Amino acid sequence: MADLNVAAVAVSLEAGAHHVPHTHPRAAEVLTLSAGTLAVWFVEENGHPDAPPRLLRNVLAGSGAAFIPRGLIHGAACVGVARCAYVSVLASGDPGVVSVGPRFCNAPPADVAAALGIPQADAETVCEGVVMTFATGQPTQ
Repeated sequence: MADLNVAAVAVSLEAGAHHVPHTHPRAAEVLTLSAGTLAVWFVEENGHPDAPPRLLRNVLAGSGAAFIPRGLIHGAACVGVARCAYVSVLASGDPGVVSVGPRFCNAPPADVAAALGIPQADAETVCEGVVMTFATGQPTQ
């Protein structure tokens, strides 16, 4: 949709499946759920010494929607017993995608937590379900 300067993608995740943590360096994203129960999260960037970065997580059901600001590490997991389906619209015809899971989540949870400035339990949520193979960097289950 280059003439509209947006991109759209339809996603289907089986129950229990996770979307690999990633970021879009050139676009914010609006995700609208059409089926299933989907946990969506992103890591708030930078923060302030009195308010460090935090993991923002919401569980969507029905026709729930989520807004993900440009450039933030985010992901999703189909947490219900049924398949999840959603459409994401990105505010750029060329939003870019940088997968952070393939190498980032291979680090110990304490290191992931330190890198993001969030508690270790939140870092474990970020990397939940992301087990990477060294050769391909692709998720395995």
